[in-house]
Amino acid sequence: MAIHAVDTTFTQFLNPNETKIYTIPIYQREYSWKQEHCEALLNDIQENDPNYFIGSIIWVENTNEVIDGQQRLTSLNLLLVAIYNRMCAFVDDEDINFKKSSLKRMIVSDKKTRLVPQKQGKNKEDFEYLLNSEIIKVPAAKPSNYGNRRISKNYNWFKEYVDKLDENETIQLFDKICGLTFISASVDNAQTAFILFETMNNRGMALSAIDLIKNSYLSRTDDEDSISNWESLIEILGNESNQEQFLRNNYNAFRSEYNNLSLPLTTNPKYDIANKATRSNVIKIYGSLVDRKDFMEFLTLNAKYNSLLTGEEKLQIDVSEEFKTTFKNFRNANATSAFTLLLYLLRNQIVFGFDDTQLLDLFELTLKFFIRRNLTNNPSTGALPQILMNIIERINQLDKKNFADVRKILLDEYQNKTSSNEAVKEILYGDIYDTNRDMARYLLCSLCKFEDKNEKKFIDLWEKKDDKYIWTIEHILPEGNKDATNTPDEWIEMIKQGDVKYKDYSNEQVYALVKDYRHKIGNLTMTGYNSSLGNKKFFDKKDRYDSKGEKIGYNNGLSLNEYVYAQSAWYISNIVERTKDLADEIIASLEIK
Repeated sequence: MAIHAVDTTFTQFLNPNETKIYTIPIYQREYSWKQEHCEALLNDIQENDPNYFIGSIIWVENTNEVIDGQQRLTSLNLLLVAIYNRMCAFVDDEDINFKKSSLKRMIVSDKKTRLVPQKQGKNKEDFEYLLNSEIIKVPAAKPSNYGNRRISKNYNWFKEYVDKLDENETIQLFDKICGLTFISASVDNAQTAFILFETMNNRGMALSAIDLIKNSYLSRTDDEDSISNWESLIEILGNESNQEQFLRNNYNAFRSEYNNLSLPLTTNPKYDIANKATRSNVIKIYGSLVDRKDFMEFLTLNAKYNSLLTGEEKLQIDVSEEFKTTFKNFRNANATSAFTLLLYLLRNQIVFGFDDTQLLDLFELTLKFFIRRNLTNNPSTGALPQILMNIIERINQLDKKNFADVRKILLDEYQNKTSSNEAVKEILYGDIYDTNRDMARYLLCSLCKFEDKNEKKFIDLWEKKDDKYIWTIEHILPEGNKDATNTPDEWIEMIKQGDVKYKDYSNEQVYALVKDYRHKIGNLTMTGYNSSLGNKKFFDKKDRYDSKGEKIGYNNGLSLNEYVYAQSAWYISNIVERTKDLADEIIASLEIK
């Protein structure tokens, strides 16, 4: 690996007396710095002495491709354009004109940009438009949505800052930029550069698994179709967390098929196929697969099915509302680990000949297993991928994938791995709000009939406003503070009246009772008006109305509140009874059979 590294300055790198043009290769991530990164860079320059060290820049000698440092180089170029624009407002003199001329030649040479961003995200188009407008002064059509992308936004931020500087301050800033020092590391070929690139992060922007896989894929080609195909894939996958999980789920679901993907026509490499995709090896796995001829086609197809599971807005495949509701239930139950199997079954539905009812049955069976698992933490999180892959492997070994045989495989695995009903009951009888709030919410929502009997309108208990749930968990017996010592007097008296054995309890003893029972599932319900109920008397909570006459108490139409609303008072015995009834209902609904 030949590497030539030297200390250099920014003005030596972009020497105004040279015409060298640096390009950003297509396989790199697009320009992604935000204002906060630009602000940090500018502060570093302004707050430090001249010749401030800003890290390293790695580039290929023969092609002048910048492998590491493009985010800084692009941002510094935007800052230089802003400085040039500002200098144009000053009265001409010999010093100003010399600096303007040097600055211009650092940015452009013979009306060509000295730095050529890559095409993804319209980086190149936006950058060239900016320089044509501000430096070269050649009329050009403004790219569509130009103002909404990073090049434009960061330039405008730099310009706003620089335009507030006077002449001396502007010149001082320019001189500091010219004197910035860094290590210029040139390598002899792109392969060496790529090896380095995979081990490095850009300043402030760590590379994700999907970035590195993209780099590996696009480094094999520079055609427009490959870029377009990759951008389509990312659009389908959605946010970064979805992307990473999909990479692991996809490989684990279709490992056997990846062994059979078509090889390139010109090579016949031996691939080191892992037994299971994990966070630590997913980059290596896909790096060994990108050369396969139908790699992108296969990946994109599976991504389309995955978009159904993640609930992306732009669904690529039409399915019934029942399917969408089921997938939403997996997400709400924090059971997305199951997506490995769901992806496998969903994509193979037609191949296996399953109708929607049969497929939904397999999904519901899987959901029950994961709800039981999330309640009891058994099996462990680390064991789940292998359980699902075992199921897939057993299905793959079937000569004929009929529904009965596939269901039996799922049933066998789930029944052998799940916790007993007694273990589930122990959790449900405990302080579930305190120990597993997410599952408490899911179970309470699942116990509701999603229709207001009075208004005949749909109620979405998972709806959010400003990223917060509208419907929240309500403690019937008030939760109070840590020690329940702020329990209202009327509640203390009600508890004492509820059972003869509590009649002579002191306040401290009642506080202890509240602590023991307040977080039981029998004391919990759902309301869209939690803050309006709070520590109010039970009777006030039951029949409370808002200023518009809307029911905001326990008579809100949810089936979960029917027992509560029927009570004239709320005693410890009510919590015990309701806990048992709800636990029995939940366990019955989670039977794996």
